[in-house]
Amino acid sequence: MSFDEAYDIFKQQMVVGEESGADLIVIETMTDLYEVKAAILVAKENTSLPVFCTMTFEKNKRTFTGCSLEAFAATVEGLGVDAFGINCSLGPDEIFPMAKILSEISSTPLIVKANAGLPNLNTGKYDIDENDYAVWADKIAQLGVKYIGGCCGTTPSHIEKLSNNLKKHRIQSIKDEKPQVFKVRTKPSSNVFYDKLCGGKKVIAIELDPPADVDIEKYIKSLKSLKELDVDAVTIADCPVGRARIDSSLMAYKIKNEVGLEPVVHLTCRDRNLNATKALLLGLNIENIRNLIVVTGDPIPTAEKVE
Repeated sequence: MSFDEAYDIFKQQMVVGEESGADLIVIETMTDLYEVKAAILVAKENTSLPVFCTMTFEKNKRTFTGCSLEAFAATVEGLGVDAFGINCSLGPDEIFPMAKILSEISSTPLIVKANAGLPNLNTGKYDIDENDYAVWADKIAQLGVKYIGGCCGTTPSHIEKLSNNLKKHRIQSIKDEKPQVFKVRTKPSSNVFYDKLCGGKKVIAIELDPPADVDIEKYIKSLKSLKELDVDAVTIADCPVGRARIDSSLMAYKIKNEVGLEPVVHLTCRDRNLNATKALLLGLNIENIRNLIVVTGDPIPTAEKVE
């Protein structure tokens, strides 16, 4: 099945679901990251509902098709899901270390819905009872996981025990911890915008989308007018809503040198790998462009992907 075929099938279901009064879109038990992208894009482009997404992982911390936890997290966070995580395949004891990895690399609310272990051929039941399941669910909650439930083999008794057990404990999210701050050594340079911020002074910043074509005469004229009005900086979006425009970094260089306004560049990781991002940062640095807003970036519209 092609990406577009999957997109169309998901669209039929999700549009009808919203029209019928659905409150939430849950995309779960996924194994293929490409299929995940199709489903999330449909939800974001055709509905206004919150989107949850979970994939199912093997003991090797990869899905059946080879997707890693890191690739999953980066992709779905970039697409703007409201929560994501793991469901099915394994018990809570085996999912715990995977949930720990996700809690350390993500800032989006997490979901875990484990199986009650594996089926026991002798008893006809799954091998993790409600008491053990609740103990592991509590450990998962202590990682900061926000949504915890059950998948294959879990019963109303499992969920009742889980719920009662979690009520006894305060769930402390690791995301409450203060982020570690790294100091970067760089050459001193003049940065009026930064200096005013540090000095507690009022600053005026205007956000503009970069031009969509090469005719920028009116754009530059408008920027000069802003400078005359004592605007301190102009922030430049990076291809907003996933539509192609003049590169924000190159536009920043032109604004700084031709207009004299301090640019604040939006930097996305949507279409750059790590080497390209490092190279861009070095280039901005030598041109004395030091103000950045790091954002995920809007997903590319499906129609433009086909082109």
